[in-house]
Amino acid sequence: MSLAARLRFACAGLLLASAVACERQPTPSPPVLAPVEQDRGRVQFEGMQPCADCEGIRTALVLSREAGERGFVLRETYLAPQPVEFVSRGQWRRQGALLHLEGEDGARLVYAVLDGGRLQPRDGQGRRLASSDGDGLLMPVASDDAP
Repeated sequence: MSLAARLRFACAGLLLASAVACERQPTPSPPVLAPVEQDRGRVQFEGMQPCADCEGIRTALVLSREAGERGFVLRETYLAPQPVEFVSRGQWRRQGALLHLEGEDGARLVYAVLDGGRLQPRDGQGRRLASSDGDGLLMPVASDDAP
């Protein structure tokens, strides 16, 4: 085999290897999300979000899945002298390492799914927020498979 043929063969092999290595693999679900990645189940997260004009925003998020329907309930309580609670409901979907929530009112929220199933708030394109190093993480507190 000539040197040119061996070089072409080696280049073709490298090209094929790099194409296989670059193929996108689905992001595996953290175990905490397993109940809602299956057919039926529920997962609850809780955390404290930073707030500019109050002590913080107590946040509770419940993801559920029943017969293929993916729903969420988000409760946000502004911890002010007169606490105020807001409740949002809607549908959720997972896209790789991002969790997208779309409220019945059209509001959209994005969270990154971190190690251990923790959720970190992100902007609409899934980019880190300037203040989201450790602030605002939602921690999984309960999960179950629906009967």
